[in-house]
Amino acid sequence: MACRGGRLFEQQAARQEGHDIEQEHHLLAAVDDELYNQALVNLLTAHSLPHSLVEWPEWYAMLHTVNYMAPGVVTQSRGQVPKLLEASFITHREKLRSKLKSSLTKVHFSIDIWSSPNHHSLLGIVTHFIDREYRQLRKALLALRELEGAHSGEAIAETFLTVIDSYGLHDQVGYFTFDNAYSNDTMLQAVAKACDFDTAHRRLRCNGHIINLAVQAFLFGRNKDASDEALRQVSQLSKNEQEGIAERRDAATAWRRHGALGMLHNLVVWIPSSSQRYQAFSKAAGRIIPQDNSTRWNSCYTEGDISLDYLHPEHWQELQEIHDFLQPFHEITTGNSCHVCGS
Repeated sequence: MACRGGRLFEQQAARQEGHDIEQEHHLLAAVDDELYNQALVNLLTAHSLPHSLVEWPEWYAMLHTVNYMAPGVVTQSRGQVPKLLEASFITHREKLRSKLKSSLTKVHFSIDIWSSPNHHSLLGIVTHFIDREYRQLRKALLALRELEGAHSGEAIAETFLTVIDSYGLHDQVGYFTFDNAYSNDTMLQAVAKACDFDTAHRRLRCNGHIINLAVQAFLFGRNKDASDEALRQVSQLSKNEQEGIAERRDAATAWRRHGALGMLHNLVVWIPSSSQRYQAFSKAAGRIIPQDNSTRWNSCYTEGDISLDYLHPEHWQELQEIHDFLQPFHEITTGNSCHVCGS
C-alpha cells in the first residue's frame, strides 16, 4: 500500500513538473525580444535615462514580476544599448526619408543654434512638410549637430547641406525660418548657391525673435544704442549672478536701476538663494516665481504675471502697467509658436 502511494506521488510530481515546463515554454514564447528592444530604446531616449538601466537590479525585479522568464532572455548589458539606439535611429531615419521624398510640398526648415549648459554649440534643423499619406502638416527633427569653431554662415551652410544630402532633399528645399543673425544671411546665400533659389523669396523672419527685440527695447532702453547697451549689460548681470558674493551684490544694485522690474528680479533671485527661504515662500505662496532670463522677454512677463497674483502694494503699480503692456505681445508670440499636437 505504501509502495502504491509512493508511485502515485511520483506520478503526480512528474505531471506537475511537466505542467511547469509547459508553462515556462509558454512564458518564454511570450517574450518578444524585438518589441522589448524597441520599447527599451523609446524609454531611454524619451526620458534621457542612462544606458546602465538595463543592468539595474530594480529593472530586472520589475521584469521578473511581469514574466519571470523574461530577465534571462532580454538585453542585459549596457554595451548592447548603443547598437540598439543606432539601429532604431537608422530605421526611423529611413521612414522619415521616405515620407519627405513623397511630400506633397517642398520641404521647409526652421533652424536655430543653442548653447548647452556644458558649452556645446548645437545646430537644430527641423523640417515642415505635408504628409502625402495623411494629408496633414508634419514636422520632424532632421538633425542636432554640434558646431565647432566660429558660427559662420559658411560653416552652418556646410552642416545643413550635409544633412539634406543625407536625406536626398537637395531638389526639395523650400522656405527657411530663423532669427535675424547676420550669419544666417550668409548661410542662406551659400545654400541658395548650392540649391539654386532666390534668398529674398525663400527667407522668413522669425516673428518671435522680432517681438523679443522690440519688447526688450521697451523694457531696457530708449533708443537703439541705449537698447543694445542695456541688453548687453543685462546679459552680463545675469552672468555675474552666478559668480561670487561681491559680483552678486553689484548685479543686484545694477538691476535696481531698472525700477520695479529690476526690484522684482532681485526678489526672485534672492528667494531661491536659501533653501529655507525657498521652502518658506513656496509653502506660503503655493508656488515659486520663475526667474527671467536675458534672452527671452516672455520670462519677464511670466515673472510679473505670477507676482501680481500675490503682490498688490502701490509701489508695484509700475509692474502692473508693464504686465498690461506686455500681454498682447505674449498672446501674439504664443499664437505664432503654437502647433497642432502630433504634427
